[in-house]
Amino acid sequence: MSKARDLADFVSDGSPLSDGTISVSEVSGAAPTASPSFTGNVGVGTASPDRSLEVYDASKQAVMRVESGQGTAYIDFKTSGTTADFKVGLGAINDDAYFRAGGSERMRIDSNGRVGIGVTSMNDAALEVQPVTDIPQIKLTQNNVADGGDGWKFHASGPTGGNLAIIREASGSDYERMRFHINGGVSFGNTVDYGQTGEVLVSNGQNASPTWQAVSFTTNVITTNTTATANNHYYLNGSAITLTLPASPSVGDEVRISEVAGNTDCIIARNGSNIMSAADDITIDSAYAVIYLRYVDATIGWAFS
Repeated sequence: MSKARDLADFVSDGSPLSDGTISVSEVSGAAPTASPSFTGNVGVGTASPDRSLEVYDASKQAVMRVESGQGTAYIDFKTSGTTADFKVGLGAINDDAYFRAGGSERMRIDSNGRVGIGVTSMNDAALEVQPVTDIPQIKLTQNNVADGGDGWKFHASGPTGGNLAIIREASGSDYERMRFHINGGVSFGNTVDYGQTGEVLVSNGQNASPTWQAVSFTTNVITTNTTATANNHYYLNGSAITLTLPASPSVGDEVRISEVAGNTDCIIARNGSNIMSAADDITIDSAYAVIYLRYVDATIGWAFS
């Protein structure tokens, strides 16, 4: 039997040639009237395919093309659990790469290399994420953690009202740890609290959220030599008064001094710490001077604040 066979005959009896192959040169005649069915592996450019369909070309990098006359060209995939045709696929929209899941576009890489997840126009960033539901955009988990396990979430919409929230998930519950407000405020812990005017953020120790606290200085009017306490304001109401700075100060401690009697002979004693990196006391030689000192470290000591 000749290897040249009419394609219609091949389709009608559904069997390959005696050598088990069929090639373009071995087929002649009219177009088939039905779709042929192949059993075994099919090779294009290879005589020994080890997949259901294998395409090989030694001279080309792009060995296969899928082209459509529509606006989108894609290949769809289906498993035993896929609910319908065209639910999952990948392809091209113009010069963009296109990824489809659940019957809708889910991710796109545009012709400039920008990536969009849930968004198709990435004009402002190399990566843009927009969730389809009100869930965090990004979650980070440790290696070898079961799906849905503990981790960190980043949320820029929904319950945060357009703010950026950093959320800790532990044992199935979410705990907001930090939030950047849309207007520039910052909050810590599981509450929306941006502090009040004049407050400062104070550490409450390891494993505890910091809190906002008012900065208040107790006013002290002194007329004799006095040893200062951190975060107090001393009004020197007399001549030749020595105000001794606190012993063993902590970083951030402040002392405020106001000369209110018009004298020029009051002294600020350093009490073992430097003042502006110098081991010298300060003589207040200007009447009505106001001095703010803050403790920096053991080298600088107290610095003008």
